[in-house]
Amino acid sequence: MRHLLVLTAVLACVNCGLVSDPDTTAVKSLIVAGTPPTVGSSSQFTAVAVRPDGTTETVTVQATWRSSNTAVATVSSNGVVAAVSHGSVEISATYGGAKGAFAFAVAAATFFTLSGTVTDATTRLGIANATVTVREATGTTRTATTNGTGRYSIEDLPSGPLDIAGERLLNEHADHPPDGRPDARHRTRSGD
Repeated sequence: MRHLLVLTAVLACVNCGLVSDPDTTAVKSLIVAGTPPTVGSSSQFTAVAVRPDGTTETVTVQATWRSSNTAVATVSSNGVVAAVSHGSVEISATYGGAKGAFAFAVAAATFFTLSGTVTDATTRLGIANATVTVREATGTTRTATTNGTGRYSIEDLPSGPLDIAGERLLNEHADHPPDGRPDARHRTRSGD
């Protein structure tokens, strides 16, 4: 009878909840992090779940994303934030019953004018009718043609990295371009 009593007490203790495994799927908090984009650009944000035991897991793709002001910034289902206009916004994510948020202000876009002179490397004279091409970080290209003195100007370029290239197409059979000045990239063919 004594063994039966001990066995009953052990079974009661196992079912009483005193001995249990920690719930590793629970989420204590959610951290949202990212670099605020500027108007016209986008940035990948990240959601990180913090478990009760202190371990973390990136849950960016599994989280549900939301923007508090879609007129300022939108967010895709995988956490890519695109800045639409100047203003304040909060980007939030939810996962496993927890919510995290990141509030920031989208700065107003700044624009500038790029101007300069395309010159011949030898004579230092301006080259007329050269094409100057600017490629913005977004991939958009803008062009300008130089005037008679080699000057060009491209307005309303957004601040940020730019790729700039210049080109002058010439008749390969001519010794000089139409304005009579030699061009640094001009080549004549022999035997023609």
